[in-house]
Amino acid sequence: MRDSGIFYVDFSDTVTVEDIKNYLFEFARLDNLPKNIYLLYDLTEVDMNLELVDISFISKLAEKVTSSYKTIRTAFLVDKPKITAYSILFNVDTSSEKILRNAFSTEEAALKWLKQQVSYNNPAKRILEL
Repeated sequence: MRDSGIFYVDFSDTVTVEDIKNYLFEFARLDNLPKNIYLLYDLTEVDMNLELVDISFISKLAEKVTSSYKTIRTAFLVDKPKITAYSILFNVDTSSEKILRNAFSTEEAALKWLKQQVSYNNPAKRILEL
């Protein structure tokens, strides 16, 4: 966590469905996290080869392992067309209203969006910003 309660996750090299599944299971074991989760995934150094069924599986698993949280806001930092497409498909493959996902080409834009989400979910902070 580097900034405003936002958790940074860097993936690099070749990432498989199994890698993502293991990461999600590890995430599920973390205790004492806030009820509103803000994640920034840096996927700029990643290579993946996924099928639509993989994206759906990962999305459903992510929803399951984060089900105890009030909100989950996820920004994906992407710079390659294939990874951008995966991120967009992952973004639309959620049935939970408490989950918002978005893809960005710059860290600045991703952080701006996540910080807006932090303010939105923190009414006291919103009042202070007015």
